[in-house]
Amino acid sequence: ATLAMNQPAQAESYLARAVEAEPENATARKLLAQVRLGLGSPQDALATLRPVTGIDSEAASMAGMLSIRAGDPGAAIELFREQLKADPQNEELRLQLAVSLMAAGRNDEALAEIALIKGLDQAAQLRADLVGIAVHLQSGDLAAARAASRATAEARPGDPQARNTLGALFLSAGQADDAAAWFEDALKAEPGNAVAEFNLGRIAAIAGRIDEAEARFNAVLKVQPENAAAQLALAHVAWVTGKREEGIRRLQAMRAADRTALEPRLMLVRYLQASGESASALEVAREASTAHPQNAEAAHALGQMLVDAGEPAEALRAFDRATEIAPGTPQYLVSRARALAMTGQPDDARQDLRNALAIDPDFTAARLALVDLERRTGRLDAAAEALARLKAASDADEGTVALLEGELMLARRDYEPAISRFEAAIAGGLGGRAIVGLFQARLQAGKPDPENTLEEALQADPDDTLLRVLLADYYLRNARYPEAAGHYEKLVQSQPDNPALMNNLAWLYSQAGDSRAVDLAKRAHDLAPESPMVMDTYGWILHQQGDTARALELIRAAATLAPQVGEIRYHHAVLLEETGDPAGAIVEVRAVLAEPTAVQHHANAQALLDRLEQGKE
Repeated sequence: ATLAMNQPAQAESYLARAVEAEPENATARKLLAQVRLGLGSPQDALATLRPVTGIDSEAASMAGMLSIRAGDPGAAIELFREQLKADPQNEELRLQLAVSLMAAGRNDEALAEIALIKGLDQAAQLRADLVGIAVHLQSGDLAAARAASRATAEARPGDPQARNTLGALFLSAGQADDAAAWFEDALKAEPGNAVAEFNLGRIAAIAGRIDEAEARFNAVLKVQPENAAAQLALAHVAWVTGKREEGIRRLQAMRAADRTALEPRLMLVRYLQASGESASALEVAREASTAHPQNAEAAHALGQMLVDAGEPAEALRAFDRATEIAPGTPQYLVSRARALAMTGQPDDARQDLRNALAIDPDFTAARLALVDLERRTGRLDAAAEALARLKAASDADEGTVALLEGELMLARRDYEPAISRFEAAIAGGLGGRAIVGLFQARLQAGKPDPENTLEEALQADPDDTLLRVLLADYYLRNARYPEAAGHYEKLVQSQPDNPALMNNLAWLYSQAGDSRAVDLAKRAHDLAPESPMVMDTYGWILHQQGDTARALELIRAAATLAPQVGEIRYHHAVLLEETGDPAGAIVEVRAVLAEPTAVQHHANAQALLDRLEQGKE
């Protein structure tokens, strides 16, 4: 019942208790194994079946297939050979043995077993023929695969399903031309066959024949208007060809048509995030996770969006759920490690990354994350060791290695060599972090015009929000206000609901005497009414315009929320003095002078304190 309600975790709990109460209940064990396999745990599923493989032939067959899924075809071969000793005429077992041998790369033995198979019904014979073709393709004997395929098709004239399956075998083997010929043959046997049209569209899209691909996918929709695969394919084609709004619009339509469909929501999350619509991406991720609480991919997508939204604690709960549902997925452990690091748990993060590497020693993302973690936590020697292990990997990307070397050199304040490594990373095709690193290295090395690195990158990619924020902040900190305002205006235009960007632009407008300052500051405050920085900016602009009472109310609240921010407390002191509370102003201004991080406000604070002290006299 819980499985029917899409609650596999609850079903697993019930079945585990049933098996505990009655260990030889083969029916319960087979169902529990299926549930655990669906939850992404083939090893656990296999362990569930082993106690009954000697008394239940179906359980034994399942165990053999699970051994292959778990990466142990040798165990499957042994299991099927033992079953064949007891039942040598069972041709289904012999076929499963052939599949196991193929999985182990023992192709000659697999073909020998297939040759022994006789007397199967038509459906079983087709499966045997297809396994034989797959073995030929795996061994690289294309001529034999083609000959066997022709024989299979000739034995089934007019059968589009058989031809589609042959096409799928050749396509999975990288033989696109052969695959296309079989899909075309399926269309001749059954004009309008949706499977053949869809696969021909895939082949066209991979080859860059976009118009043909779109025509094929639209042909599928004419026959099957609700075909989700074709709709997703059209959305993807639109996205990769630069028609991003069209791709998002298609996915939004699929989302509206089906309140629980998972795949369009997961794709939509990625596209919205890439388009800078983080809030919308988070909304869709929550929707997907709520509709599919036992889906690891949905939980993982939600966690990623929460990390981007600056909610690492909530993200960690989502990643916990993903790793509970699919504990053997290294990517989920890497993401969980990221959230652990962001929540101040570096030791646990480090352990997750080590666990990910234990599952897949060649998982590059885990090695990259480990180098990052060690560097960010100040363990520079450990970072260097992790980086050396990454460099030793056969698939290590030179550009990525150069980026990590540059970041490690930057952390060690070796600015000149860091510059050359970041330049190598950029030459290797990397942007983003490499550009940021080059900017920071040039800035710290005292190079002239370090901002040119960011300006040039933005000319090539004007939509790179991260680089524009960094450049705007650089101009702001260096009192180059007109340039800063120009970049913040573009940022606010692209992210009209971002209160932090509005806040900074409102402050810049106020510095320039621009009348737009107060309206923009109010909009920022409406979006983030509890943000002390936003409250301070809005309050100070109101003070400049003569609304001292409202200004004091806002800035007093801001100072309560952020007592460590010297600028806010200095503003509070000024307003207290102006509203007839010199004693309160003195308390605030002394707090500013006692705060070492507020040194840029100390001169003004000291002048105010001197004036207040003189007033007391």
